[in-house]
Amino acid sequence: MRKPIFMATMVATGATGILVWYLAPGPRMWALAFFLGFFIIAGLVYMLMAPIELPEIGPRYAGSAGGVVLTAFNIGAFVGLPFMFTPIWVASGANMSAWFLVIMCVLTGALGIGMRELGRKAREKEAARASAEASAS
Repeated sequence: MRKPIFMATMVATGATGILVWYLAPGPRMWALAFFLGFFIIAGLVYMLMAPIELPEIGPRYAGSAGGVVLTAFNIGAFVGLPFMFTPIWVASGANMSAWFLVIMCVLTGALGIGMRELGRKAREKEAARASAEASAS
């Protein structure tokens, strides 16, 4: 069931991106920009799951393959964001657009604060906490 969902997400991303670009600036653009971000992230989740399931890559090389996928997404963001935000910059001035981008970056970083730690050190810390709780009770 992943392929149909992924394809629908990518089609929705393209359609929403085009609408955001044509509706700029205005309230409809801001409403659609939320959905554009939602569809982009939904597609990213499926793209990052793909390398680990390929027999040639598997869990051993999934980090490198994920890095290649994220690099492609970052290049797209580097090229795509100025293209998408050009109508907004022209209409509202560069300062407002720059502040919008700064606020979005800060909010994105703030959402990452609550993420759970993973890796060997996090597992050791969790095991030490669990053994301390077990010995206390």
